[in-house]
Amino acid sequence: MHTESFNPEITTQKEPANSDLFFVFCERKLLVQDNAGTPRAPSREEVAAFCEDIEDELYIGTLGGVPCYTAITQVNNAPDGYSFSDLRYVFFNGEPKLRTPLSTAALLRDWMINTRFCGRCGAKTVPRSNEWCSACPDCGSVAYPRMSPAVIVAVIRDGKILLAHNSRFPVPEMYSLIAGFVEPGESLEDTVHREILEETGLRVKNIRYFSSQCWPFPDSLMVGYVAEHASGEIQLNDELSDAGWFCKDTMPKVPDRGPISRMIIDWYLETGGDAALLQEKAR
Repeated sequence: MHTESFNPEITTQKEPANSDLFFVFCERKLLVQDNAGTPRAPSREEVAAFCEDIEDELYIGTLGGVPCYTAITQVNNAPDGYSFSDLRYVFFNGEPKLRTPLSTAALLRDWMINTRFCGRCGAKTVPRSNEWCSACPDCGSVAYPRMSPAVIVAVIRDGKILLAHNSRFPVPEMYSLIAGFVEPGESLEDTVHREILEETGLRVKNIRYFSSQCWPFPDSLMVGYVAEHASGEIQLNDELSDAGWFCKDTMPKVPDRGPISRMIIDWYLETGGDAALLQEKAR
């Protein structure tokens, strides 16, 4: 295991230490220190020096051997050099090694807040010690951290990639891949077919798995695929304001590096969408 990798764990044998890494949330904003333009999560010692209103803290694992905790506060006051920053900003502008523990911390923060009381009978829940789970002592209902599976797909046609502008994108000129949530009863591949057809009127074939990514905006597991165009011409639904086939020389503005959408787009730019090279990647 790489020394900088994140290792999720339910429990720890170590006593709390000043060097522990603390992901402190107020609402869904994260306490960070601005380190030469790169947001950094503070240590337990730093947080203790000015924040006395931590409501809950939960051990989530280690990053390069350093214990990590997610914590909750209702007070968003921070001293000079620190701020409560937008989660998306920290995800994109912080060190890449922080993305996995940050995603874990954000999702477990949501779970701690949303499952304090039983959704079935309203009784106060009790967290289990051997798993991330809230159990109701009255009716026995259990609640785990929420993960919403979604697919994101690159469709290839004659060496070109399908990119679309969603009307909800905050950047007017931004284009990305087709994506959508899995609906009850669907397989991931069913969702690929349905989302592409619903949003663009296209049918696809030869669906191949690419990779996956935890995406805490708010709670997705993004599963990436590459597919080939089978039939149909682009017919936009209400979600999309534009879509088209692009090649390396005609690429529009695409997402910055970090999300899986950009990983798949970069694969296309490197390979031209060659399915055989995707199979090599899978090995």
